[in-house]
Amino acid sequence: MSIASKRNVGQNRKEVLNWLIQNKAVLPGGGAALLCAFFYSCIYNQNCVPFPKKIAAAILIALFFHIVNLAACSDSFSHKIPNQYCCMIVLLAFAAVPVMTEISLGERLAGGGIVSIPMLMLSLWKKGSFGGGDIKFMGACGIFWGFEIIWKSFVFSVIMSAIYGIWLLLRGRTKGALIPIGVFLQMGMLLEVFLFAWNIWKG
Repeated sequence: MSIASKRNVGQNRKEVLNWLIQNKAVLPGGGAALLCAFFYSCIYNQNCVPFPKKIAAAILIALFFHIVNLAACSDSFSHKIPNQYCCMIVLLAFAAVPVMTEISLGERLAGGGIVSIPMLMLSLWKKGSFGGGDIKFMGACGIFWGFEIIWKSFVFSVIMSAIYGIWLLLRGRTKGALIPIGVFLQMGMLLEVFLFAWNIWKG
């Protein structure tokens, strides 16, 4: 096989792998989204919420985490979170207002700023701390989940990204390394929403 042919094969394999990851064929994000949606719907079941409302909330949460997973994939490969993902999350948040009534509009608005504003201030103070996509992404997610869940999610994501940074440091791979914050923001939200729903369900 010629050198050019080997390059073409390698490029094709890379494109196939990227396609699989972008479509979540090799990522657990879809399963985690459904799990969170299930437990959240169980909360509604305990509180005797009407079945249509429970199903609507589960669909909104599953769609939310589907978009979050796509944003995390994009951040992992290109270190960018496209604006359309943030816009779709905001639209889902407005759709959730009459469905997920346990999160008030005031809580949603507070959630939109409680994490994103400090992230913006830190990025202005120290350039490169957070990308613009990360800030908009966290603001949009805060509007969806409200004050309490989003700041706890951020704490989890900071802890996990710090552990990842330490791992890179121990392996001597910090030179030129960029940490995809979107991936850890996704993991933090999945963990917090799951724990939030689990605690209520169990207790």
